[in-house]
Amino acid sequence: MSSIFNPSKWRFKVVGVGRTGCQMVSRMAAREIPAPYGIEYIAMDTDAQDLAMADVPKRIQLGGRLLHGLGSGNNPDMGRRAAEASRGIIRQNINGSDILFVVAAVGGGTGAGAAPIIAAMARNMGALVIGIVAAPFVFEGDYRAETAQQGVEALLRSVDSLIVMPQDLTSSSSESKLDVASVFQTITASMANSVDMLTQAICLPGMINLDFADVRGILKDSGLAEVSFGSSSGEDRAAQAAYATLANLSSDATGNRAHAALFSVRGSSSNLTLFEVNSAAEIIRQEIDPDANIAFSVHCDDKLGEEIHIALLLTKFSDPFSNNNDSTNQDLERQS
Repeated sequence: MSSIFNPSKWRFKVVGVGRTGCQMVSRMAAREIPAPYGIEYIAMDTDAQDLAMADVPKRIQLGGRLLHGLGSGNNPDMGRRAAEASRGIIRQNINGSDILFVVAAVGGGTGAGAAPIIAAMARNMGALVIGIVAAPFVFEGDYRAETAQQGVEALLRSVDSLIVMPQDLTSSSSESKLDVASVFQTITASMANSVDMLTQAICLPGMINLDFADVRGILKDSGLAEVSFGSSSGEDRAAQAAYATLANLSSDATGNRAHAALFSVRGSSSNLTLFEVNSAAEIIRQEIDPDANIAFSVHCDDKLGEEIHIALLLTKFSDPFSNNNDSTNQDLERQS
């Protein structure tokens, strides 16, 4: 058997939109990405000062002539207009994407206003578009909450799949009191893990692989999605990791049966067994629709030792989660 591995031909891009989105992609880009794949990170913002702090090679100022680098003023309409004014440079930089991730905080004007326009452009150019966004904290007030709601609704009309991460749940999930930096690191890690789950499942060789068609079949036009992670070691570790993964889902996700799921199992090549994979898969299968479309991958990572790690993405939920966004997506693109 040949030992030559041909890297995936698929192209992945992660676009951070707005101040928080740019901060997120900067932190994600600073991580060590395992071979054989690479991800292109792009920062886009209306605020020139914030954009200058983004630590990625490609930085695009949105609406420079319109806003003169001063930001959107927390106004989604200005964020949308800035993206429309910059459609040429946006298209140039997102062109060629097979999977494009849009990362933003939807409580701000640029994130809520520009991110849907960028996503719609990419989707109409043929990319599979996945939104990963952070909702505002409750203490940020009703205006940002309303802005976030509008941003989520607009994104659902422009992406294939949307993962919304409520920051308040993240900050309250630990027994200790987390500082602000730790909260943002937790959110960044969750976003990065979501990206890794899909890119690694496609690109890294494993015992059982996913291909791009598998991922596209699950996520195309899927609407809202939830991602969860869990791990365990010791006796009955696979089942315990599966239960931990399910426990990290929201009550909305567990109360509305998913009609599609992606999950990956990772463990050491010296001790991961097919029985354990089957055990974890059966536990997950019982929590989703019996007729759900399920795709999974199994990868070996000897650094894990005795631990098993599981990543799970659920989507195509029963109402009110289901979302048909085909008809309105082209309207957004025409606006841009």
